[in-house]
Amino acid sequence: MGSVKVLVFDLFADYGFLKKNYTTMSPLSFSILPRTVICGIIGAIIGIDKENNPEAFNDCFITQKINNKIKKICIPYNLLKTTSIKHFSRFENHKPTNIEFLKDLNYRIYFSSKDTALYNKLKQQLEGHKSFYTISIGSAHCLADYTYFRELNAEEKKGKSKSCIYSIIPADNVKEIEYHDLELFLELLPNTMKNDREVTEYKEFIFELSGKPVCCQVDEYWSLESGESIVPM
Repeated sequence: MGSVKVLVFDLFADYGFLKKNYTTMSPLSFSILPRTVICGIIGAIIGIDKENNPEAFNDCFITQKINNKIKKICIPYNLLKTTSIKHFSRFENHKPTNIEFLKDLNYRIYFSSKDTALYNKLKQQLEGHKSFYTISIGSAHCLADYTYFRELNAEEKKGKSKSCIYSIIPADNVKEIEYHDLELFLELLPNTMKNDREVTEYKEFIFELSGKPVCCQVDEYWSLESGESIVPM
């Protein structure tokens, strides 16, 4: 199918909050980054306005690998009802709420695009360790940073037998999987959305809690020159 270029960088933060849409009173966080969140982060690095994001990345290859074992912590928040400045010091109502955060998170992001201008702009920003907007993991106060790894050659392949997949894996792409000695989880994530924030696709993903490679047979995957195999989100 030919060789393509893939940009690889590590995204990390002390804390992250990726609210599950079906939790309200005690918000819970996704364990891995939805594709929509990664699009937002890459858009922030490049400088794409939120009015044109995430549809600007609809045709791009994006996936992630878990670098640190996923950890979560519940932090009590005292949410204040404020209708004016004076209520910050003399609030009338408040609501104690436990919020689940990701802790010490670190994900390796893989990105490729046939849009040469888009690809080169991201490469330039990564190499210079620059970001047009401040990046965060979910909530604005969960500030994040990244480290550029390298640019890799990749080849698209058909899954004719089992392979060790290092990225998270769309559940609908898996034909056969080995479970032993792995902590496997399944999570439903918003995967694509319109610029007006209407989600157009939800997708289930399989991942290993510590980021260990998963031996399985998939329909298609990308083989990297580093020896790793990854699957697009």
